Amino acid sequence: MKAHAARRGPPPDVDEGDPPGLTALLRRELRPTPGRLGDSLRIVVVVLTAVAIAETFRIPEMAVSAYIVLFLSGREAASTVRTSLAAGIAVVLAIFVTIAVFMLSLSEPALRIPLMAVMTFGAMFLSRAATLGPLFFVAGFVIAYGLTLGDEVLGLALQPATIGNASQFELPEIFFVPPVEALVRFLLWFSLAVVVPIALLIAANLLTGRDPARLLRNALAERLATAADFCAGESGTERRLEAQAFEGNAQLRKLHNLAGVFGRDQRRPVWRASLIDDITRLGLLLLAWLRVGSDNRNALLPAVGACRRAERALEGGEAPGPEPVTITAAGATRPLADAITRTLRSIYETLAATAGTASPKAKAAAGSPERLLAADAFRNPEYVHFALKVTLAVMICYFVMSMTDWPGIHTCIITCFFVALGTVGDTLHKATLRFVGCLIGAGLGLGAILLLMPRMTDLGDLFLLLAPITLLAAWIGYGSERISYAGWQIGLAFYLVVLQGYGPTISM
Repeated sequence: MKAHAARRGPPPDVDEGDPPGLTALLRRELRPTPGRLGDSLRIVVVVLTAVAIAETFRIPEMAVSAYIVLFLSGREAASTVRTSLAAGIAVVLAIFVTIAVFMLSLSEPALRIPLMAVMTFGAMFLSRAATLGPLFFVAGFVIAYGLTLGDEVLGLALQPATIGNASQFELPEIFFVPPVEALVRFLLWFSLAVVVPIALLIAANLLTGRDPARLLRNALAERLATAADFCAGESGTERRLEAQAFEGNAQLRKLHNLAGVFGRDQRRPVWRASLIDDITRLGLLLLAWLRVGSDNRNALLPAVGACRRAERALEGGEAPGPEPVTITAAGATRPLADAITRTLRSIYETLAATAGTASPKAKAAAGSPERLLAADAFRNPEYVHFALKVTLAVMICYFVMSMTDWPGIHTCIITCFFVALGTVGDTLHKATLRFVGCLIGAGLGLGAILLLMPRMTDLGDLFLLLAPITLLAAWIGYGSERISYAGWQIGLAFYLVVLQGYGPTISM
């Protein structure tokens, strides 16, 4: 075994990457990446605009409006617009369903509670078993959240109306109208609080969002450049290859499916999805070159020019030129050399192809209609288990909130929905990020109330407070899955503390 392989040791069964310390992990996760600053600034602008509209027209649940911008923002424009449109439709339908539930069970809590449980279970089941899962997830959350807030609205509407207590709520007019009308007014205002940030987010991404086709081309070109540097013998490139292998190609396939939605990049050729697999396979083969114990990369030098030509063809949308040279090697690396040659040839053939050369299988898959439900929707018990888990958590929180008469903890309903994942490990990881993010966001919010709010006089002062915290939350949120959820929770906790009413607040 060569010195390099001996120094690295035998490969693990599952390569999970090097586990750095906390400081090194945070440094790596928080480092600037292409497009991260622009995406974060876009979120800041949309959040401030949503808050300005809510302050001007006295729209309630301002914190929810600001958080929706964080929650629905994706890493590129196409998925963000699609998700936002689906969420907007789901919210409108869910509000009408919530009103219908109150019409049937307003005077019968014994009927409303089972309906709430059944609808939560159905929405969570369909969120996993249906192809439009996110739509049902948002609808289930809005229905459950609206039903829990409805109790608070009814309680306020039934209180004796005075000028003193009217100012304590964001919609003081509900103190002076019948309870049923107060409930409908609140739900309609709540729907507006959700639709306004969704509309702003869609407009911002249509104007300034990143095109997934361009992101895909840049990511594939970066992998080809890394492969060329590795074949040229540059030091440190094996770490980049390992990082790319650990990322996999799931995100690249998602970008491929979304490419062409906006049509901004006119230079984009129509590639087959196999190009993603071939470039990913090339990186894995180069890593395997090290695993077999060979530090000598002289045999890979002919691949440098081939990778460079493929990179230029990828960026320019042109044919890559002549056939790539053949990689030759002896001994244990000979099978790898043959595999690298075949992979480079496949990359060249794919880059030279046009839209008309797509395989019959790909054409058939593109023309086949999508299923509304997964093939195993009624056979896979995991869907039922997930729905039961979320429903049980929501109902327990609702009962605790009702029995303790503590409406201030209604955000526990949010936790039940947005922390729930398929496995215990995933749920614990997300719950940990939520807990840490909430501590940071709440701490920043309380510090702002104690130190800054007494000195604020207008909306501009509030914007100066919201902008840096939103930028911090968005910057963390655009990190990897190791930390991204903590960023969104920093924003949520901070908004819930600071955006309690209209204008600066000193209420804790």
